[in-house]
Amino acid sequence: MDDKTRALLGGHEAAKLAHFSLFSGIGGLDLAAGWAGFTTVGQCEWADYPTRVLEKHWPDVPRWQDIRTLTGDSFYEKTGMRTVDVISGGFPCQPFSVAGKRRGKEDDRYLWPEMLRVISELRPTWVVGENVAGIVNMALDTVLSDLENIGYTCQAFIIPACAVDAPHRRDRCAIVAHYNEVRCGLRRFEMERVHGNMPRHEIDSSSKDVSNTDCNGLEKQGMQGLPEKQGASVANGGWWPVEPNVCRVAHGVPSRVDRIKCLGNAVVPQQFYPIFQAIADTERRIYMDDLKSALFGNKEAAKRLTDAGVLVPCPFCGGTGVLDSEFPAGYFWVLCTGCGMQTEAFETEPKASLAWNTRAPILSAKELEMLEGME
Repeated sequence: MDDKTRALLGGHEAAKLAHFSLFSGIGGLDLAAGWAGFTTVGQCEWADYPTRVLEKHWPDVPRWQDIRTLTGDSFYEKTGMRTVDVISGGFPCQPFSVAGKRRGKEDDRYLWPEMLRVISELRPTWVVGENVAGIVNMALDTVLSDLENIGYTCQAFIIPACAVDAPHRRDRCAIVAHYNEVRCGLRRFEMERVHGNMPRHEIDSSSKDVSNTDCNGLEKQGMQGLPEKQGASVANGGWWPVEPNVCRVAHGVPSRVDRIKCLGNAVVPQQFYPIFQAIADTERRIYMDDLKSALFGNKEAAKRLTDAGVLVPCPFCGGTGVLDSEFPAGYFWVLCTGCGMQTEAFETEPKASLAWNTRAPILSAKELEMLEGME
């Protein structure tokens, strides 16, 4: 492979995937997304204690407290992005939980309509929703119908925590949706990859324990390993026995009530990691297909990359293109950080990006053949 082709591919072999979490809690879905290679670019959480946990582990991520104040414009103001690859959210489960009154849509905490509004404004490629299994016969039909009405193909299924070797059942309903208009011809998401053999993800638990976070200057304590199986299996209808000499309340632990409440509302990251990993694999494959096509002069592929906020490499040096602007005139252009080559000025960022991405073919047929051989 010559230096030009190598430079064109440098830094572009893996798509940079953006994740935005709603009802973030202590970051269970954010952890799962991070393990799969996503970068969390925004979080929304109402409660104070979980927010402090998020601030410790994701200190530089923009946040919103009230989802009702979250709009597409406010997202752009804080992140500089118009959309993301994935929006995830475990909208409040209390309206559907068997531990509550199960008032469903009549509950004041029924915030699915607000999550739907944010999805409608940002139009992410994927949506990953999470809730208790009780939503299946109370509001799931509404959720799926709402998503389909705004252009998403959806599928829902139940994942128990014991499927990823957690010592409890904790059934959770996973809702996965793909925006149909993002890429024509994309195959329907293969749910069997998630529903079948769920991969075990070995994580250093001592460095990923977001629940045991000291938000008051206390020393962080490492998370203990999961207890070994004893007695009947959950999968066979039994239950794990209570560990001896373990009290129900952790006396003497600072913010113990907040911590217990956070854990009670939290997502087991390993339950949702396979979903994010499957999405990441799909997106990276499609990204490389579009990148190759755009480099060869395919304008439709270049337009899709533009819509996704991607700038193809410079045709002269393979360098990185960046958006630049002139104020107060308000014109935009794309400039190569390597050789200084730039587009003409345009009135909007998308027009400047599209002009950069839809120039003459960058790769020759021979270079494209080399690129094909890298897969």
